[in-house]
Amino acid sequence: MKDIVFDVNVILDVLLNRQGAKIAEQLFKQVQTGRFHGWVTACSLPIIEYLVLRELKASGVEPQKAASLTIQLMNWLSHSLKSLSVPGQESLKLLGQSKDFEDAQIALSALLELGDKAVIVSNDKRFDAMGKLTVLTPAACLEKLEQVDNKQ
Repeated sequence: MKDIVFDVNVILDVLLNRQGAKIAEQLFKQVQTGRFHGWVTACSLPIIEYLVLRELKASGVEPQKAASLTIQLMNWLSHSLKSLSVPGQESLKLLGQSKDFEDAQIALSALLELGDKAVIVSNDKRFDAMGKLTVLTPAACLEKLEQVDNKQ
């Protein structure tokens, strides 16, 4: 496992210190040490920015401070993970086969750029990778990485 694509909800867990953040943070640390490549789809970035800003404001952070914190968090994210481009016209047929358009964009971006060995990390048990990629929770991904370590 050398390429892991992070779903929006896992990234939000880390950025907003939500439940499950500690496990996901362990994966981010392993990306930073070079253990594997961490990815986010380009189409997810504005969604993440919007949701982080909205959550900070809803939690009582002053709007200017929330905007500044959001920029800092997005800068950290862009330096921590590589970005996958959004699939083009040739992928529209496959996107239409998915039950979830956002999931399909993430899965197809990973599949087209990284191949079928990439792993999607998501908290959503219903994440629709269209049967083309493995989907693991952050905890299951860490467990799988430990199994690889124990074999070496």
